Amino acid sequence: MTSYARGIYLLNQHPTRPQGPVGFVVYNTFMNIAFIDGENTKGRIREVFTKYKHPTPDWSTYDFKGLFDEAFRMDPVLVRKFFRALPKPHENLLAESAALLTSYRNLGGHLSRQGFEIIKAGTLRADYRFPGDTKPKYREKGVDVSLAVSMVALACDNAVDKIFLIASDSDYQPAVSEVRSRNKIVIYVGFEVNPNLGLIAKTNNRIIISDAMVLKFGGL
Repeated sequence: MTSYARGIYLLNQHPTRPQGPVGFVVYNTFMNIAFIDGENTKGRIREVFTKYKHPTPDWSTYDFKGLFDEAFRMDPVLVRKFFRALPKPHENLLAESAALLTSYRNLGGHLSRQGFEIIKAGTLRADYRFPGDTKPKYREKGVDVSLAVSMVALACDNAVDKIFLIASDSDYQPAVSEVRSRNKIVIYVGFEVNPNLGLIAKTNNRIIISDAMVLKFGGL
């Protein structure tokens, strides 16, 4: 079965490791690290469920491990850093703020059990964009900076060979360029529903997760 048929595309692979004695490429998988922008990733998954008229999944049961196991099956990634923004309570939205905090804690426990390294970074804030808005949009602040600094720091310390960036924010492009300038490989991991063309252009390779795969690990 092809990669396409299994719901994932792996394009333009350029391995840098020397070949082994029988011609196989040898990788040290401990030097492969995934950096996951949590809210961004949840947003893309939510878009897929909405596209097919399904309700937003329960994040405390969604199989993130299965999704990324499938995405990384051709190049194992054992270290998976999940960057999360802490919801900031809003004085006018006490019930909603409490529900967000409960969801945050439940997801944290779920991710820990699935083997993710959880990085607390930034905040998730209610944002009333226009006068008269009655329902805010929630926006994360600080996650992208923390994730980008972490990527560059590991590259500078020569503590990573290949980075898998699961995010769809063009603000990551300068960090990607800096990491690549240090002879590290960066693979963009995006979603079929809304891939970021800028990150595709800036990274070495890309993995695009299909809608079918997103739904599969949500139990559909």
